[in-house]
Amino acid sequence: MITSKEWREKHNRPKDRLSDMPDWSYTDGRGFGPPSVAQKKRYIRDQELAKEMIRRFKDLKKQKTLISIY
Repeated sequence: MITSKEWREKHNRPKDRLSDMPDWSYTDGRGFGPPSVAQKKRYIRDQELAKEMIRRFKDLKKQKTLISIY
C-alpha cells in the first residue's frame, strides 16, 4: 500500500495538499496573495505539458488522416 505522500512524491506533486494553497489572502476579499515560487514553477510545468499534449494530439490527428487516405 502506498501512502498519499509517497504517491505525490512519485508523481512530482507537492508533499501535502496544503502546498498548493496560498500562504495568505487579503482581508478585504480581493483574492489571494502573489503565487509562491513553487506555484509559479508548477504553473509553467503544467503549461508546457499542455502544449506538448496539444502538439501530440495534432500529430496523431494528422497521422490518422494520412492513414485514412490510403
